[in-house]
Amino acid sequence: MHHLKAFASRLGEKASSTPQGPLAPEPNVQTYWRADFSSLDAVAREWEYETGAHGWGNQELQNYTPPGHNTLVTPAGELVILARARAFRPPEPPPGQYTSARLTSRQTFARARGYVHAVLAVPCAQGVWPAFWAMPFNVKWPDDGEVDIMETWNGKGSNGSCLHWGQYNGADNQKHRVRDTQMPNMDAFHEYGFSWDESGHCVWFIDGRPVMRAQAPKTIRPFAEFQVKLNVAMGGNVTGGRTPADGEYRMTVSSVEMQDRPPGGWETLSHIWSSIPEGNTM
Repeated sequence: MHHLKAFASRLGEKASSTPQGPLAPEPNVQTYWRADFSSLDAVAREWEYETGAHGWGNQELQNYTPPGHNTLVTPAGELVILARARAFRPPEPPPGQYTSARLTSRQTFARARGYVHAVLAVPCAQGVWPAFWAMPFNVKWPDDGEVDIMETWNGKGSNGSCLHWGQYNGADNQKHRVRDTQMPNMDAFHEYGFSWDESGHCVWFIDGRPVMRAQAPKTIRPFAEFQVKLNVAMGGNVTGGRTPADGEYRMTVSSVEMQDRPPGGWETLSHIWSSIPEGNTM
């Protein structure tokens, strides 16, 4: 989610892949955490709302608001993040022309190996940048590491899978692993997942299909300390300065879960490791 404009443009140009076949569901999988979206009170107990309108390192336009402004839950137990854009009317009162929500789970990955996944339907429009990602608590960015599991912007029709532990500059060259997966219908529900293990083997999944692998460096924080992040950003460097048209843009989160093993299980994943597309180095 933390990106510079040059990096974002190269992600779209350089890395592309077609998802491989889905792995069979693993029997007897243990779900050790499942997000509760039964009410906004339940959401606030399990998630921290990050707030503010300071650009978030990318000259983003939105003001991230506290609970009750840009989130709701549906009768089906889904979380909805509402990103709103409206015409500027000076003098502009709070919360501003662009508002949205950014949530961080209080739950960490908590284990030396595991699998986190979410079922999402995201907005696909110019100037809009939804994301499902993870960083450690009290992060020192970028050294501590960042995992992007689902992100897309400007309705570009592809999902970015990324591992970062550096800036995008000469000094931090080679500290990114990235791959784009073509997805023309990200506004429909899909399952996005990420597995990690003790050796630093990381695999990204879409609808049970492994779409990227990467080896995490030993210098980043343990994945057990990572937390889930959900947000919808607007404008800024990554969208190339494009801004959304007036309206409301919904990211609907059907579920977020952490499990003890990935699709196919650890043995299968180890067996097919070398056949999974490797993340491009940047």
